[in-house]
Amino acid sequence: MCGVKSCGVSSTVGRQYTQSLLATQVCGRARAAARWLSDKGKRGRMGKMDSSDLLQGANSLPRLFLTLIIVVYVALGLLYAANTPMWQAPDEPAQFNYIRTIGDTGTLPVLVPGDYDQGYLEKIKAKHFPPSMSIDSIRYESYQPPLYYLAATPIYLAARAGGLDAEVLALRLFSVLLEAIVLVLGYIILRELMNDPWVALAAVGLMATVPMHIAITASISSDTAAELVLALILLISLRRASRMVSDRRYVLLGGLLFGAALLTKSTAYLPGALLLAGGEVARRLNDRNGPDSRAFAPHAPPGPEGDRGMTDPAGNRGTSAGVENRKSVVVYLTNLVPLFLISLVISSPMLIRNLLTYGLTDPLGLGRHNAVVIGQPTTAQLIRDDDTMPS
Repeated sequence: MCGVKSCGVSSTVGRQYTQSLLATQVCGRARAAARWLSDKGKRGRMGKMDSSDLLQGANSLPRLFLTLIIVVYVALGLLYAANTPMWQAPDEPAQFNYIRTIGDTGTLPVLVPGDYDQGYLEKIKAKHFPPSMSIDSIRYESYQPPLYYLAATPIYLAARAGGLDAEVLALRLFSVLLEAIVLVLGYIILRELMNDPWVALAAVGLMATVPMHIAITASISSDTAAELVLALILLISLRRASRMVSDRRYVLLGGLLFGAALLTKSTAYLPGALLLAGGEVARRLNDRNGPDSRAFAPHAPPGPEGDRGMTDPAGNRGTSAGVENRKSVVVYLTNLVPLFLISLVISSPMLIRNLLTYGLTDPLGLGRHNAVVIGQPTTAQLIRDDDTMPS
């Protein structure tokens, strides 16, 4: 019996000792493996990208494609600017004469009778602007706001030593530069709207390669400057609606940008004002709908936040809606009024100068323009006279 018990105790102790030994060996090998993996990881980070590096590389791919699109556009714009015959772009002679007047005289041009001669324009266009026919009298853009032309004047002065060809080419390339910035802004805007870089790249690529668009943006024209200002206004309006821009910054930046729009081109006035007002309205609607609502959400989320202003304390729907709406109007005006006042202050030198030049009833010079460009074909007339248009 004792022998059996003794053997049983010895067997149990042996199994415990063996298990302890195995556990010690396993732990030792695990610690060694951990040290080896740690050292390998350190070596790997020195020669390879980890997962975050790979993610950053993936995010940089759309930027690479955007860069390629910009390079392609600039190359195409350079080709258009260099190979398009002089003055073979809409209003280019009148735009050039505006810049030349500032550069040569140091003053803004004044639109006067004789700056638009429909008969002479038809003749010079029919002969494709030969050097023997001067463009000096083509000045019908002289009423336009001056910001683009003032910005282009240093380019004109820098190229003046190279002669007329160099001046025209330099001013065309200035427009190409402005449009390249517009393409970058277009990508940023589309990314914020769609959160899909490839859709944004497709749209920007289309913008950069439409032949007629390249032809216009590679000419001497204030249209490209207007595009740039409107793109900046659209971007800040989107960010305002998405709660990314504070009240004070929206008033200051919005006022500055709309002031630039007033000084750039009259066709930018209405879209610029609507974009800024829309951004403020969308922001206030999102604030009213609650902190979890999305920008430009078409419907308020369910619950108390979405019903705010629709019921009175007694539960009667509609009785307090009018009061709430009146409060909303006041809130909207709180930021929009100072915003537009800032823009008026910025553009006031132009407005005062036009009032003194064209009369108290013509702060934008549009009345003088309409009186000078007698005989200028309207869009309706061009469509009616176009034989290619379907009847």
